[in-house]
Amino acid sequence: MNLLRGLITGMLFIWATAGAADARYLARFHTYLTYLDHPPKIADTAFIQFINQDAPLSTKIRERWLYQLGRAQNWQDYQQFYRFSADKNLRCFNELAHYYLGQHQHLVEQTRPLWLSGHPLPSVCHALGELMIDKGFFKESLIIERVILALEKNNVKLAQTLLKRHLSHLDYNAALLHLITQKPHHIITLNTPHRLQSVFYLYGLKQLLKNNPKDALKFWQFPETKKRLSLGQQQVFIRAVALQKARRGEPEALKWFNQLNPAYYNRTLIDWQIRLALRKLDWPMVKKLILSFYDKHDLYQQYWLARAEQAMHHPDKAKAIYQALALNRNYYGFLASMRLNQPFHFEYESSIDNAELLKPYHSFLDEIKELHHQHHDTKAIRLINDFVLELPKAETQALIYWLAFDLKWPARALYLSNRQEFADQLALRFPLAYQSQVLHLAKRHHLPTALIYAVIRQESHFKESVTSKAGAQGLMQLLPSTAKQMARLEHLRLPLDLFDPATNLRLGSAYLAYLTKQLKHPILVLAAYNAGPGQVQRWRSKDGVSTADIWVELVPWRETRNYLKNLVAFYAVYEYRMAHQPNINPFFTPLS
Repeated sequence: MNLLRGLITGMLFIWATAGAADARYLARFHTYLTYLDHPPKIADTAFIQFINQDAPLSTKIRERWLYQLGRAQNWQDYQQFYRFSADKNLRCFNELAHYYLGQHQHLVEQTRPLWLSGHPLPSVCHALGELMIDKGFFKESLIIERVILALEKNNVKLAQTLLKRHLSHLDYNAALLHLITQKPHHIITLNTPHRLQSVFYLYGLKQLLKNNPKDALKFWQFPETKKRLSLGQQQVFIRAVALQKARRGEPEALKWFNQLNPAYYNRTLIDWQIRLALRKLDWPMVKKLILSFYDKHDLYQQYWLARAEQAMHHPDKAKAIYQALALNRNYYGFLASMRLNQPFHFEYESSIDNAELLKPYHSFLDEIKELHHQHHDTKAIRLINDFVLELPKAETQALIYWLAFDLKWPARALYLSNRQEFADQLALRFPLAYQSQVLHLAKRHHLPTALIYAVIRQESHFKESVTSKAGAQGLMQLLPSTAKQMARLEHLRLPLDLFDPATNLRLGSAYLAYLTKQLKHPILVLAAYNAGPGQVQRWRSKDGVSTADIWVELVPWRETRNYLKNLVAFYAVYEYRMAHQPNINPFFTPLS
């Protein structure tokens, strides 16, 4: 909080010396920081006027104040100042206020949707749900409903917790669910009639499908299975089998798709049926499936509809779709341009260095610069994020430019420019940081410079010190084990500092070169960078597909499919940024 006090003092000075509009904003931000640092114990008139405004800074202070009131159980004031919020905890505090103030008339209907979720709840909502159960507002049937939702979302831990805490008297309890999770074959013993019987049976059947598909399909053939599952539950299982077989590229997937009632179809199922048809190059079926769930705004559907028309010798129809698609600056837009053999379409708005706009805020900028240089980035990020909440577009753009080119903090500039109003600010959204080293490494490893930049942009968004959930680190998101392997090839001594940009870039580009030697094709190289070379080789050993754009769609993992599409698009943008003629044709040469 010393930081805020110092900043507030500086704001008072620049407020006194700024122009009228700047002074008003600085005064408002000064008030915001004051309330952030010293929230009042009792709301005075000035505070109430501030939090009652419909503006981002006011909303942040109001919601912070509501948390304070909720924790203090000051329910009357809470109700007075509460406004609908996206924050679930605040909505649950509001229902607690209704309960403790004796306003019970609509309590169950208002609380039910907050509690009835297949996922764990935020802390206040969890406490609200426990209170509703303890006081008899939530009946056993509602708890069972949430157990069912949890199992539908495969959240077995939540289901077990609910069963253990509130339904331990049932035959279908936490211990039985744990047994089925460990040994799904045990569902054959579920004989006691109960609403949860079919739910446990379906859950066990789906577990078996994941672990032992052959046995799951044997169980499916038992007459007893059809008796224990409702028609809807049978459709859920059929859908699970169809998706599993489609993801694995198994021909019999179509047989399972054909057993599905249209009411149980969704976009995921249609997409996987389209992929099955793509695998077989069944273009009439591709077209039929797309038109059965047609969305003219869906670029994926538009591209593959055009490909189908082209393959069925309808060049005029295909061309019309490609021409509309090619106006988009993204993967499918670039593919359409490639098909038309025309230059890519780039909407580009020049970034202007308008330092004059930032002069009134020099004290604030000095504080940010000092925090960044002292590696107190978390504090700096919080301040910047708050400062731009109500800042006009021109000043925000000038601040982003300052972050990118003066402070040389591309990650923060990229984050702030990720708004629709800055969508065409390509210099801010696609930084060319670390340029001398990236150029050197690209030349050394015979890699396209744009490829290295595209990987950095996708993997870390230029955050030097980021660590993924999987443990990958730094700009190019290297796993320590991969980094050690590359360090041996690069003759680097251990231990490695993967948060050091120079080290990370050196090892990451070496890994790209290593994968290129192994896999040859750039699409396979990028897939391996994301999913691992072993996984890509397993996919290739099974699919036998040689057309690269089809292969991208057939990758079983959604994360890797999206990764590949992003990388190709980012590559094209970086080529454009470096004043090259973007060419993605090498990514779409036939796969060997």
